[in-house]
Amino acid sequence: MMWLTGQQLQGGKYLIQRLIGVGGFGVTYQAKDNRDRLVVIKTLKDSFDSHPSFAKLQQDFLNEALRLAKCNHRYIPEVYEVIQEDNLWAMVMEYIEGEDLGSRLEKQGILTESAILKYVYQIGAALKIVHGRDILHRDIKPQNIMLRCDRDEAVLIDFGIAREFIPNLTQTHTQMLTPGFAPIEQYDLQAKRGAYTDVYALAATAYAAITATRPESVTTRGHRILKSQPDPLLPPKQLNSNISDRFNSAILEGMKIEPEDRPQSIQEWLSLLPPVIPPTRIINPKVQLNSEVGVDYSKLQDLLARQEWQQADAETAAVMLKAANREQAGFLRDEDLECFPLSDLVTIDRLWTSYSQNLFGFSVQGNIWLEVGGELRPDYKVYCRFGDRVGWRSNEQWVSYNNFVFDRDSAPAGHLPAVLGCRIGVFCCIQSIGSRLFWRIQQCQFNSQLKNKKTVQLTSTSGIEYKKLDNLLVNQQWRAADLETANLILKIAGKKQTDTYLSQNDLQKLPCQDLRIIDALWANYSGDRFGFSAQTRIWIDSGLDLKDRDQWSIFSQAVGWLGSYNQCIFSRDAPLGHFPIWGGGRGVLLFWAGNIQGINYLFSRFTDCGIVHIPE
Repeated sequence: MMWLTGQQLQGGKYLIQRLIGVGGFGVTYQAKDNRDRLVVIKTLKDSFDSHPSFAKLQQDFLNEALRLAKCNHRYIPEVYEVIQEDNLWAMVMEYIEGEDLGSRLEKQGILTESAILKYVYQIGAALKIVHGRDILHRDIKPQNIMLRCDRDEAVLIDFGIAREFIPNLTQTHTQMLTPGFAPIEQYDLQAKRGAYTDVYALAATAYAAITATRPESVTTRGHRILKSQPDPLLPPKQLNSNISDRFNSAILEGMKIEPEDRPQSIQEWLSLLPPVIPPTRIINPKVQLNSEVGVDYSKLQDLLARQEWQQADAETAAVMLKAANREQAGFLRDEDLECFPLSDLVTIDRLWTSYSQNLFGFSVQGNIWLEVGGELRPDYKVYCRFGDRVGWRSNEQWVSYNNFVFDRDSAPAGHLPAVLGCRIGVFCCIQSIGSRLFWRIQQCQFNSQLKNKKTVQLTSTSGIEYKKLDNLLVNQQWRAADLETANLILKIAGKKQTDTYLSQNDLQKLPCQDLRIIDALWANYSGDRFGFSAQTRIWIDSGLDLKDRDQWSIFSQAVGWLGSYNQCIFSRDAPLGHFPIWGGGRGVLLFWAGNIQGINYLFSRFTDCGIVHIPE
C-alpha cells in the first residue's frame, strides 16, 4: 500500500505530507524531515514486489540515486540519503518549490526567447556535469524541468531512465522515451548513444517552449523523408516570427535526425545559441559596512554590486587579512579565525549574500558544511563532500582556482567566496581553517540573539573586573574566555598566575558573588549551555557524591572531557557543560583540586552558592 498523509518514516525522521504523483514505476511524496525541511521522497510502487523483475527494478532505483549523487550541481536536485521502509528503497531528495516548464507553457503559452535561452543555458550547464560523469539523462522534456518559485532558475529532474554510456560504443538500452523529444537512436535497443542524444531532447524542449507546439516525433519525420516528402518539422520561426534567426537555426541543428549530423556535445550546441542579454538590474541592498577594526569594505561592496565575482573574491582575501592584522604573513591561522572580529565577518558575509541573492557567502557555505556532517574538528572526508557540493572538487579531484566558476548563473551554491581554498594560506590547511570559519559564522548568527540577554554586573565587591571575560564571551572566543576564567579564579583565590593547583581551603575562599558573576556570563552568552550551573546540574544527575573514577567517567563523558585540552571543542555546539574547563590551555582540570574529593567539594561549593541550573 502507498504511504498515507501523516505517516512517519524512519522512526519519525520524515513525515509524509502529500502524494505528489504516481508514474509508471514509482511514487513521489512531499514530506518534512525532523529539521522542518521540505523534502521529496521517491520510491517504487509496492505493487511491483511480486513482479519477476522486482529485484532489478530495485537495483535500477538505487543506481538512479547513485547517479544523482554523483551529479552535484545547483540545477540538479540534491540527493540527501537513501532509506529503506516497508521493504522498499526510497530516495530522499531536495524539494524544488515551483512548477514544471510544461505547466508554465500550458498556462502562459509561448515564452520569450530571452526567458527560454536562460533556462536552456541553465539545463545545459547541468548536462555538462551529467555528461562529464558519462551519464545520459535520456528524458529531457518540459515536464522534467522544474522552475523554482523563489528565483528564476530551472532544475533538471527525473533521472529515472538515465544510464551510463561509453561514447561511440554500441550498448543495449531500455526502450523508454517520450515521442517528440526522443532522438532516433533511442528507438533502437542497440545503438550508439552520446551527448548528442540529450542535445536533441534539449533542442526539442526549446522548440516546444518557443512555439507552444509539441515537435513531430523523429520516427514520423524519418518516414516522411524516406518517402521523399518534406520534413514535417516546421522551422520554429514559421510558428513564431519573433524568434531570432540564430535561435531558429540552433534548434534545427540540434534536432537533426542523424546523430552524426548534430552537435556532438552540449557545449558545441550551446555555442550556436544567441547569448543571453540579462535585463538591466540594479542591486542596491542596504548593508551596514560595520568593522570593529576600522577596515573599509566599500571596494568589496562596489565589486559585488558590479558582479565582478573574481575581483571580489580577491578583495575578500585582502580585507580578511587586514581585519586579522595578517597582511604581511599573507595567510590566516586557526587562532586568527577564533579571534576574528564578528562584526567584520558579518559585514563580509552579508555583502556576499545580498549581492548574490543568497547564492554565495560564508553563511551559505556554513549551512552546506553542516548538511554534509561538518563539525569544528577537521575531517578530510567531510571536507571532500563539502568540496563536491560547492564545486571545489570534480571527479574526486580538487579544482584549480583558474577553473573556478565566476558566474552567478553557472556556479553552484556556496562556490564563492573561495578565499579559503585559494587565497589565504596553504591549500592543505583549508580543512581546519574552513571548519573554524563556518563555526564562527554559526556563532555570528547566535550572537545576533544576544541583544536581549540580561545585563550582568561586571565588577564584584572584591574589586575584580570582568569586562575582559564579558568581551571574550560576547565574541564567542571560547578558548580565550576559558583562559581568562582560569586567571580570574586564581586572582580571586589570591594565588599566583603560575599556580596550577587549588586546595580545598582555596576553594572555600572563593566568594559566591564572583562565582555567580562568572557563571552568569558563561550562561548568558551560551544560551545556558555552559557555566558552573550547567556543570553542577550534570554533576547532580551523574550521582552526586562520585567516589571512584568509574563514576567520574559518567560526568566527564557527559560534558565531553575525554582527551587533552587541545581536543576540546571550542564552539557553542560543544556538549552541555563543556565550559569552563579551567584548564586555560595548561591541561584539563588542573585547578580542580586534583582529586575526586576536591571535585566533590567544588560542586558542593557551587551548590552552597546557589549555582545550579534547574531546567524549565
